[in-house]
Amino acid sequence: MKNQNIKIEVELKDSSTLFALLKIIGFRDWTQGDEFSREHHLANKKDDRYLLIFNSSLAGLEDVARIVTGIDDLGLAKQSEPED
Repeated sequence: MKNQNIKIEVELKDSSTLFALLKIIGFRDWTQGDEFSREHHLANKKDDRYLLIFNSSLAGLEDVARIVTGIDDLGLAKQSEPED
């Protein structure tokens, strides 16, 4: 089993964005030889966040970084509110 010690969470604007990205990225599985896996979190009554979650090994970090950079470049990530 590969070491999955890097976890990256990206908060997205809405569920439509989340599902579109899941479809683009495709299914990733450690048992199939991928260097990272992806999960998602849908908003619920306690938590109104839509998250794309990556669990990566060091070898898969470059691929994850490319995906996260693309998400940011396209403006698909939720922008944080400035704190006073």
